[in-house]
Amino acid sequence: MKRVVVLFAALALLPAGGAQAAHAPNDPYYSKQWGLKRIDAAAAWHRSEGKGVIVAVLDTGVSPHEDLPTRMTGWDAINNRSGANDVDIHGTHVAGIIAAARNNGRGIAGVAPKAKVLPVRVCEPNHCPAAWAGLIWAADHGAQVINMSLGPEMMAGAVLGAADPFEVYAAARGAVVVASAGNEGEPVCGHPGLTTICVGALDKVGGLAGFSNYGAAIDVVAPGVDIVSTIPWGYGSLSGTSMAAPFVSGVAALLIEMGATNVQAASIIMATAEDRGLPGYDHTYGWGVVDAKAAVDLCAQICP
Repeated sequence: MKRVVVLFAALALLPAGGAQAAHAPNDPYYSKQWGLKRIDAAAAWHRSEGKGVIVAVLDTGVSPHEDLPTRMTGWDAINNRSGANDVDIHGTHVAGIIAAARNNGRGIAGVAPKAKVLPVRVCEPNHCPAAWAGLIWAADHGAQVINMSLGPEMMAGAVLGAADPFEVYAAARGAVVVASAGNEGEPVCGHPGLTTICVGALDKVGGLAGFSNYGAAIDVVAPGVDIVSTIPWGYGSLSGTSMAAPFVSGVAALLIEMGATNVQAASIIMATAEDRGLPGYDHTYGWGVVDAKAAVDLCAQICP
């Protein structure tokens, strides 16, 4: 969950219907969402918006927000009680990247704007003592996609490169598990790749962000620099692999709505990624940059 903050501010809500392309959503900050454009999300929405897909956000919680109408009550795994309001800004920011409402004249649009956000509070601002308990809870309570924008340095008992039994359990329950690679700039992914999609961060010019981890366990990369999203009192911009992972979780939700299994969704995301770096798989970009349009187009052909 360690993050790099490039810009942070509560952005005043603009009136709906500003100067935008006729085909673009009327969300005021859509023009600032370079990440959506980079993964070609708008071209994917004619096939799927992730409607009804439950995406668990394991994080600092998710606060109620005008742009997150599908936020569910969730669970506080630290205190073992219902409700998971954000004790920081991180979880709310991650949730908006995944599922902020589209074309509602407010804020931003999410990758899967009709997905349901299931907040699971597993983190304090600088530590995630309940990550594994939250992962099990999410898997047992209907999560179809589980986003873990938190690195192993945040989690008790994490073992780099090992197929963690908790993540294997969630995958066995049918969830797509997506995790951030970590922000140490080191050649290691913060989560195992066997059952988890490990995501590095892409910068605005198409290279690997300087802070992003990489290495043999990286699966794909996604936008992770200066990402505008929801925060508890408005909108703000953050950077980190924590911001890259929810782009992939959003695409997974698009595919699940179309009928993909968790295994199919993960395979499609990697198979359709836009190749970067050396031809084919490499240790910098994995299979490449996640591509929402290519993913849903392939799913339309092969998913149930």
